Parts: sequence; structure tokens; C-alpha cells
Amino acid sequence: MGRIKATRSHPRPGIKWCNRRNCWVIDKVWNKRRIYCVTFTADPDAAEALLNTELEKLRQAALFGERPIYCFHHGAERYLEERQNLSTFGDRKAAILRMMPHIGQLALAELHDGTLKPYVQWRKTQGKLTTRRDPETREYIQVRREIRNSSINRELEVVRTILISAWRRWRCDLTGRPWIDSAPIITLLPTKPAKGAPGAEHSAKPYSLSWAEQDALFARLNPRLQRMCLFKVNTGTREQEVCQLRWDWEHEVPELGVSVFIVPEGHVKNGEARLIVMNRIARSVIDEQRRRWQGNNEYVFPNPRTGKPFKTIRTSGWKRAWPLAGLPVDPWVCRGVHNLKHTCGRRLRAAGVPLETRRVCLGHKNGDITTHYSAAEVRELLDAFERLCDRREGIVVRPRLQVVGVGDVSAQEPQKSHTDLTQRCMAGEQLM
Repeated sequence: MGRIKATRSHPRPGIKWCNRRNCWVIDKVWNKRRIYCVTFTADPDAAEALLNTELEKLRQAALFGERPIYCFHHGAERYLEERQNLSTFGDRKAAILRMMPHIGQLALAELHDGTLKPYVQWRKTQGKLTTRRDPETREYIQVRREIRNSSINRELEVVRTILISAWRRWRCDLTGRPWIDSAPIITLLPTKPAKGAPGAEHSAKPYSLSWAEQDALFARLNPRLQRMCLFKVNTGTREQEVCQLRWDWEHEVPELGVSVFIVPEGHVKNGEARLIVMNRIARSVIDEQRRRWQGNNEYVFPNPRTGKPFKTIRTSGWKRAWPLAGLPVDPWVCRGVHNLKHTCGRRLRAAGVPLETRRVCLGHKNGDITTHYSAAEVRELLDAFERLCDRREGIVVRPRLQVVGVGDVSAQEPQKSHTDLTQRCMAGEQLM
């Protein structure tokens, strides 16, 4: 049997029906220029009227030098074409698709705080779909929670970038003029609480762990997560640097009798090659992974079932272990894996490691040109990370926390005993 064609057809050439989007799509070439537009409508007359409008814009520009009116969907298409290599491309594309039904047909010159306000209100009403565990049935259910202002601001930043590009970079092919004459200022939502107001609805803050909290959290993780998190908190690496870590990135340093990992630029958030220096705790984790996977898989922490790298460390096991360890679950507290990087940075500071060395240890960019030409040596970084093995505890002042919705965590038994994982690695004991 042949391929099933679209169930609907349009008498006007250049207008096609898209089953996936359930709407008409304009795809026509006029005077060696392609017109492609998703109409987001199932009305054939409305789609034909939109095609006539686009053709009239091009005729006016070609005959009289009149600049076409560029809509938001034109800017969004070009924006996505220029940013396909970004690691956050999927999130930005999803944000644009959410905005299309609301502002897709608006002209770029008409976008401002007033025209964006209905979309912002709709976004707050929709919230965010997430998965939670029902305390009574112990089953996972999908619920909608309130979306934070910082999440909406990331979507407004996309609109702001499109407007600035249309004003300062993008030029009309027919007239040579910019797409719009000026870009309005897009006001972002507040992410800091006002004076005397609670901060629960604003951006969540990172939460660095103490040694006791780390032991309680890691004891409730499965062995695979234990190894990945123990490596992360002792090297200050980002989540994807751990998930994508490969054996061919490992390099020996015979002068020190250790090995290091050099992550290429394309796999690092800031676009700079990342040097990962390991203390004896992190090396014990790598030795355990070497015994299991080197020669069998190219990744250091592969998925045993698929052989491919894990997409994230913040799995359901991490989400369950966080409240069970007695850690705060308030909305203003970050409960993600990135807290381990904050923990590493705080411990390096408590150990007296200088600021320039901490920047290199955590893989941050340094704008100082003198520091750029005097890069930190491996021995200096190794000495800094070895100080983490001393379990030196700094003094951290936190506001009073109120743990809600997790029940009596003291009465729940952990999956593993509270044996100190760091001491087990230092003693050479293999993790199960």
C-alpha cells in the first residue's frame, strides 16, 4: 500500500494541510523568495487571505520600496535557525510554540508589555505540569503547580532577543532596512520579594549541604546515584559534565601520579574546555567505574540497560531521597542536583582556597586578563580538592526552615545505612 496522503486539500497552490499541526500551512515561492508560514487555523478562507496578505507585502516592497510587516512568527523562525547549536534549544523552541497561538500573528512593531500581558497571565494560570507521589495511594500522579516568575522571564527573554535582533541585526532583503525601527523595553517579572513580603512565589535559592545532610541524602540514594553524586560534589562539575563524561577524555599526569579529565569545549556550558582534577575520593569512584565499564562502554557513568549516558541525575530516586533525608522542601529552596556544586564551592572557601583557584575548580569564566595568562597548575588544583577530604565544616547561617508535606521523616528507614560514604571510599571499600 502507498503512503496515506493528507485528508484535506486546498484549491489554491501553495497552501497545504498539515495533519501533525491540524492546520493549514503556506509554502509558496514568489519571485525566487519562499513564503513559509504556519497559519494555526483550519479555515481554508482564512489561510488564503493570509497568503494574499503575504504576497501583497512582497509586491509593495519590490515595487515601491515599502518595508514588509514582519510578524512574530517570522522572527521566531529566524531566531530558531540561528540557535540550533545551543544546549537549551529544545526549551526555547517549546517556549516559542507556547507563545505562537497568542502573539504569533502580531507584528513585531506591536509587541510591548501591553500585548504580552495576556500571555503572561495565561502562563501563570496554566502553571507547570509535574509528577508527584500521592501520600495515600503511594502512586505517582500528574499535577499542575504554580510557575515561578523566573521561568516566565526566560520566555520573555526570547521575545526581547527577537525584538533586538529585528532592530539591530536583521535586514529586509528587498529594501535593506531593519525589520523594525526600534525595540521596546520588555519588563521582566520580579524575582526578588518586596520589602516585608515573603519570597515563596519568587526564585528559589540554592541549598548547600552540610556533611551530616550529605551523609543522610547519599545513604538514601541507589548505588548508581551515589557514585555520580559523590564524584560531582568532590569535583565541582556540572550535571551534564558528569552524565556525558567519557573515558577518552582522561589524561595521565605522570609527574603527580594521577589522571585528569579534559572536557571539550562543545560539552561545557560556558564554551571553554573544562579541566576536572580529582581528589582521592573522586578517584576511588572512577576506579570503581573503570573496573565495571572501561573497555565495555565509552561513557564513565552509562545506563546499564541501554549503554547510553543518563539524561539527568535528578531522577525519581533523587526526588524521593531529598525529603526522606530531612532536607527542606519549601518552594523557595532549590532541591536539584546543582546544590552539590554549591556545596563544593562553599567547602573550598571554608578550606581557605583562594578565589582564583576556586574559579578554576568550579569551571567558571574569569574576566581578568592577568589570571587568563597565568593559568592554575594541576598541582595547585589537586591540593585544593584534597582539602575536601578533611571534612572541614564551615558555619552557614540559614533562615528558619519549615518542612511541609513530607510526614515524619525521622520514622522512615533509609534504603541504606547511614555509613559515611566518604570514609568508605577513602578506605577503598567498593560501593555496591
